[in-house]
Amino acid sequence: MVIPTRAMIELQGQFTVFVVDENNKVQLRVVKTSTTFGQYSVVDSGLQEGDRVIVEGMMKVKPDMVVAPVDFIMNENAGQKTGENK
Repeated sequence: MVIPTRAMIELQGQFTVFVVDENNKVQLRVVKTSTTFGQYSVVDSGLQEGDRVIVEGMMKVKPDMVVAPVDFIMNENAGQKTGENK
């Protein structure tokens, strides 16, 4: 899985990301990465297909908090946002 590097938080060499579950509740996950290219990182473990990773507003969220996520769709053009900004 490829995610924006800015979605990761590093603490003493351990990387974590916030994900939003099916109930819109925030969870903290430990991830392992292998490669970075540009502004993106390849996550080898810690995330499942379909996981929604928080990319913006990470300083405001906490585990178990309920949020109202807005989808971000990566496209071929270096992950530019598609659709209308909300």
